[in-house]
Amino acid sequence: REEAPVLERVWRRYRDQGVAFIGVDYIDTEPEALAYIAEFDITYPNGPDLGSRAAADYHIQGVPETFFVTKAGHIAH
Repeated sequence: REEAPVLERVWRRYRDQGVAFIGVDYIDTEPEALAYIAEFDITYPNGPDLGSRAAADYHIQGVPETFFVTKAGHIAH
C-alpha cells in the first residue's frame, strides 16, 4: 500500500522516456485486484499471474516485490 502511490508517480513521470511498468497480481482475487488498481488510480499495465508462474520464475518471497529490468534484460531486485 505504501509503494503503490510512489510507483504510479514514477510511472507517470518516466513512461514517455521508455520506462515500462508491469503489475503482476498473483495473490488477490480479480475483484480485489481491480479494487486496488482503482483505489490507487494505477494506470500502468496489470495482469494476473495465472498458475503463479511468474511468482515461481522470479522467486517471489513477499508482497509487494519490485524488480528493475535493464534494456539488456538484467534483473535487479
